[in-house]
Amino acid sequence: MEVDENQNCTKAEDREVRSFWEKALLSCKKSDEDCEPQRCVMILRDPTIENYGSCRRMIQNADPEWMEGFLRADGLQAVLSSIDVLGRIRPMHVSDVLVLEEAVACFRAVANSRLGLQVCIESGDVITKLFQAFDIENEFVKTQVVQLMSAFCVTSEEGLQKCIIALDVFKTKNGYRNRFKPLMIELRSSRLTHALAVAILGFINCIITSQDRYGYRCATRLELLGLGILRVIQDLSDGFQDEDHEHFAIQCQIFRDHMAEDDEADDAMEEEEEVALHLFNSIYAKIKGTQLLDDFVNILLHLSQLNPDNPCGSTAWSVSSSLTQRISTSTSAQLQTLLRINHIVSPPDLDTPRERKSGESMKSTIHSSEDEIDEVDGPSPPPPPPGPPPPPSTGGAPSAFGNLYAKFLNFIKRKPSQKMKHVQWSKIPQAEAIENGTIWKDVLAMKDPVDVDYDVIEKLFCKKTLVEEKDTDDKSKLPATKKSSEIHLLKYQRGLTISIFLRQFKMSSEDIISLIRNGQGSQLGADRLQALLKILPDEAETNLLKANSQDCSELGNAEKFLIKLISLPMHKPRIEGLLLELKLKSTSEEFLPNLQAIRHAGEALLSNQSLLEFLRFVLHAGNFVNAGSYAGNAAGIRLDSLEKIADTKSEEKTWPTLLHYLVEASEKENPEILQFVHQLQPVLKPTEGLVLQAMIDEIDDLKSQIDELSKLSKEGDAEVRRQFTDFILSSEPIIKELEQAVSEVHSISLRIIHRFCEDEREFIVDKFLENFNKFCTTVLQFQKDNHERKRRMERMKRPAIEEKIKDDVDGCLIERLLQEIRSGRKLRPMKRMAD
Repeated sequence: MEVDENQNCTKAEDREVRSFWEKALLSCKKSDEDCEPQRCVMILRDPTIENYGSCRRMIQNADPEWMEGFLRADGLQAVLSSIDVLGRIRPMHVSDVLVLEEAVACFRAVANSRLGLQVCIESGDVITKLFQAFDIENEFVKTQVVQLMSAFCVTSEEGLQKCIIALDVFKTKNGYRNRFKPLMIELRSSRLTHALAVAILGFINCIITSQDRYGYRCATRLELLGLGILRVIQDLSDGFQDEDHEHFAIQCQIFRDHMAEDDEADDAMEEEEEVALHLFNSIYAKIKGTQLLDDFVNILLHLSQLNPDNPCGSTAWSVSSSLTQRISTSTSAQLQTLLRINHIVSPPDLDTPRERKSGESMKSTIHSSEDEIDEVDGPSPPPPPPGPPPPPSTGGAPSAFGNLYAKFLNFIKRKPSQKMKHVQWSKIPQAEAIENGTIWKDVLAMKDPVDVDYDVIEKLFCKKTLVEEKDTDDKSKLPATKKSSEIHLLKYQRGLTISIFLRQFKMSSEDIISLIRNGQGSQLGADRLQALLKILPDEAETNLLKANSQDCSELGNAEKFLIKLISLPMHKPRIEGLLLELKLKSTSEEFLPNLQAIRHAGEALLSNQSLLEFLRFVLHAGNFVNAGSYAGNAAGIRLDSLEKIADTKSEEKTWPTLLHYLVEASEKENPEILQFVHQLQPVLKPTEGLVLQAMIDEIDDLKSQIDELSKLSKEGDAEVRRQFTDFILSSEPIIKELEQAVSEVHSISLRIIHRFCEDEREFIVDKFLENFNKFCTTVLQFQKDNHERKRRMERMKRPAIEEKIKDDVDGCLIERLLQEIRSGRKLRPMKRMAD
């Protein structure tokens, strides 16, 4: 009977839904009659799908005059009120959901017109009221609301500020501690749709990038980073892999790119401040505690009074720089001449009305004083002596090195014309780099496999001028113990620990001791043997147990077991021997493949040819970037410096870093150069996490334990000697095999040290392989980044919407803005809309 009733209810609901849809379709087929704006507003006050569908079509087809009448009749407020009322209905029927979606569509149709968009932005609380609909449990409505907010952000500065206010009001009204918290909750929701994820991330990008001031952008981004947006983006990116989700990938990349740009600007400012502070501290350290400190303070005091924005102040700074430079290279006689020049000792007042004339006179004074100084002591001081000659070497190496290195430097045809971002690599001494057998000697001798495009590198990596809960501790109580008739010789906690341990064996005490006596440690297991060693009785407990005169049947389980165990001759060495036997077997099975993996990885690294060609390309391009710096003219670099290439950031988004450029240039001109990544990664991956020194220490420890066991077995009886003789004899070839594997790893390490000019005192082969494996992974990731960036640029070149927004006869303002936001091309506000 219950089943029949349920079926009848289901059929009745189906008929109701079918009837509803039939009426809706009939309404949609009717032609919309021309209607006055006031009548349309009255229709909106009756929320049905027929009424809202008709109003939406009228709004979409309306001319500016009709739209103005609709807005003057408070049509926009009527739509917002309907959205607010419909969003509060709980639970929502299917018809309520459809009416709500039509109401949001009506609002979007109004905003699609130029006049409607202007009213939405300039009205006091329209945007704030709209965003309150984000609290409605409907993914479609949330998506529409967030998309509209994004469009308002990029429309004008006023729209951006209204959106930020809407976020703050929503936060206060709903009790959130952070204004972006509701957006992050949706991104973490299991019901998140792809469209909503793209809309939310696009809205976040619009808010950040639309702010012109660097400090505001960083503060907004820090809020989001504190809420874990990077982790959320990564998790969603792993879930969105289809080509249909390309818009989400674009928004993710936009967020990362703009964050990298701001981080780079911050690093550059910090670098300039660091240089200035370093110079100040070094000067202060030299004159600290001397009379010169007063002069230094006076100099700083006078400089602080100069206004860089004033033309005369700017001239004064230039004169000060020129004068201090001249002073630093003058002789004592020339300095005395400077002191006799009255214009220099008593400079003219720069605050007089004739500032420009004073500035010009100051310059002429400096030039005249310089001429006078030259006349006093003859010509200027000679230029500094040339740099030291190349380091000598034995035999015919000096000339060979000079020719080889000079030939390489001649390949760098020019120096950068701008100040470059340097690669912070570690240079190898020139004499060491060209020793026989080193990889850098082969690199210097070969021809360039890839042409270095100086103009592109200079454009990308030149330095850009910057502008500016209470926890309550519950006290745990021990369970009440029951009185027992057993006699306990040990302390309660000690006996309880041993009893719990014995329960793990699921066998009697006699069986455990029998296994130890017979040397069957594999049945006990290494972990249990290790635990058994920890609970062995100490000397005081042993004496207490041996002195016991009570009947053993009346003792507790812990006391019974220990009494039987200490009656076994040499029980501790027996347990240690069984544990050592198991450890040696497991160690051998684990260490031998690991040591062989290190050896194979080292051999593959030494014999790889494509790595040689890539290093040549890196060395050539890096020396161009570092021209004129301490890191320039490098004959070779440490391999752990390769990761530093990825830290040299570009000024353009085409290639974010120098390594991005090198990878793409290699792939374009000579793809075989990057084959080393695919050839070496399979052999480098098994070495991840291996620590050679830990393995060597473990092997040495096992060897010393076996020697100690051998001595103890000789002191024991025939049973003990017989038990461990076979193990000691069988362990010798295993130890020798492990030592041989370690020796081979040491041999390959020495070859790597010589081949790659590494420091033998600091070289750690497993760390070296780990770093190079990370570099290979980075190269592969940068390859993917380049391909993804190329695909994104191709998509952005496809014809989309017109760049210039025309008069809204067709009413597509919002749609065009959203299309540009999704493609990543429109994230900055337009100029304020004209009335």
